[in-house]
Amino acid sequence: MTENGILLTDLSRCEPGGALSRQRKQGHWRLVDYETVDGVRGQMVFADPELGAPELTLRLGLTGPHRVFLGINYSKSSYGDRLHYLEWSLYGQLEVRLSDDPGFTRVAAEQGALDEGEATGKMGKGKLINRSIQESYWKTADLTGQDLVFRLPGPPYNREELRDIANLTWVRLEPLTRDEIERWNQWQPTGQTHCGAFIYCSGILTGHIRGTFDFHPTSEDWFAHEIQPCLDSDLSVFIFEAVRGHLCAYRTRIGDVGTEDNSWPEGWIDPLDAFSRACRRHGLKIMASLRMIGANYPMQRYPISWSRHFFAHPEWVKRDREGNPTTSLSLAFPEVRRYWLSLLRETLERDIDGVVLYFHRFHPFVLYEEPVVAAFRDRYGEDPRQLPEDDPRWIGHCAGYVTQFVREARQLVNEFSGRTLGVTFFGCPTRYDRRFKDEKDFGSTRHQPIPGGFDPVVYTCDVKTWVREGLVDSVYPMGHVDPELISALRAIGGAGLSIWPDLMPRAQPGAAFVRLARSYYEAGADGYCLNDAERRTPRLSEWAVQRRLGHRDRLNQLEEEAPTLYRRHELKTLMGYATRYSFNNFG
Repeated sequence: MTENGILLTDLSRCEPGGALSRQRKQGHWRLVDYETVDGVRGQMVFADPELGAPELTLRLGLTGPHRVFLGINYSKSSYGDRLHYLEWSLYGQLEVRLSDDPGFTRVAAEQGALDEGEATGKMGKGKLINRSIQESYWKTADLTGQDLVFRLPGPPYNREELRDIANLTWVRLEPLTRDEIERWNQWQPTGQTHCGAFIYCSGILTGHIRGTFDFHPTSEDWFAHEIQPCLDSDLSVFIFEAVRGHLCAYRTRIGDVGTEDNSWPEGWIDPLDAFSRACRRHGLKIMASLRMIGANYPMQRYPISWSRHFFAHPEWVKRDREGNPTTSLSLAFPEVRRYWLSLLRETLERDIDGVVLYFHRFHPFVLYEEPVVAAFRDRYGEDPRQLPEDDPRWIGHCAGYVTQFVREARQLVNEFSGRTLGVTFFGCPTRYDRRFKDEKDFGSTRHQPIPGGFDPVVYTCDVKTWVREGLVDSVYPMGHVDPELISALRAIGGAGLSIWPDLMPRAQPGAAFVRLARSYYEAGADGYCLNDAERRTPRLSEWAVQRRLGHRDRLNQLEEEAPTLYRRHELKTLMGYATRYSFNNFG
């Protein structure tokens, strides 16, 4: 017992003991001695991803509620996340659960700042990262009869592009006082706090659009692990990207499933159905979303880039001013709209609560297709190809086709009793996007919002008309959302419209998430959403804040506590070597 609770530092106690070794060995975790500068000594465990180390259990032997912190050393590694060009895996390099948890939680390095303006960031700078223990708050739980179980990431996170060295250094367990138990009970989710949406990017299943591997689960357990971070939280809606362009994350009759002959092999589990079952077990709503991805560059090999339907219909693609085809289909063509709606119909035939149209990706959705140009010329007597790209008449004209698609989607959803329709869209322009500049402006200016209000019609999304006509039940503004837009939509849509803006960027200090959510609530938002949430959950201390943002009356307390959820401890020795003067390589 320490002044900060119980610190379990000797992981040689883990079971099975036969899976521990002092040497790098197949099928084993490696034990390494350490000491911190403040005098903590123990034995940590490492596991190389290719050595097949088994699951380990750390007996806790405690009763009652405790705060659980995990200490991890992110060692120098020859692996790293080659999919996202990061030094450590974005999706996590350790998975943990308590005995009673339905699934494992992934744990990742928390690169970024602890507080806004802190230059060195959470993990430190230079080799301090490798000679430190990064300690993150995981959760508070009743540990009576529970043990801690941990392992290397399972599929597909153990693929060569993502895997990394796993480590667990220590586990800190802080028992709650009587007053703290009362406060903990006040943090439990209720019907009033359930106002968060977990937006799941299915790129890990279908492959990312840059042309990476696909993955087809064969175990129902996999879905339990993926949904685990949603449990015991303020999240109430799970938005699953079921239609990812022409590749569908379910057993489709119309789209592609990722095999050469488009067959569904025996043993594959339907992800949409499996996530639906998991959501029903835990009282979550589930929405299927559509992302209108087109083709990708021809050198890509994986199924997400095959796009059979796209290549079968070159007459329906968007075209630039000169008439050159682009790699996306145009919503100006009724046939294209019918195709996307046919895929949405398939999802609505499942046990889901509604659908979400993604308009924050692959915009604009209409360009200079011949019927679009001809209709504009008939109406205004001018050739739009001779006008500036941001001419308001031209943007409004193109937006009309997108609105027609939303109207048709509303008609489809109305065929299914009790289902709802949501839309995502950019909630604020950036200097790069608004000015339609070329790639020389793409760097640091990409995410700088332009002040002074914003209407997403600039992206051919006439959201105010959608809301005014009652076409959508919920809106999910994305990006650096302008609070003025939230207020404007609230005034138009009234109490019947659900407004749940995204909290961006995905990685930021926990207190910044609180301040952002507060500003949106003050502007009229009903809740919040977390885009690419499966990539946020492994950053434990940040996720501990994001999952509680439905507690509006406790945001001040959450903001104060957020900086305490992450701690860094410098090592004095590692494997008997003094870290300050060792492992140096200055070139």
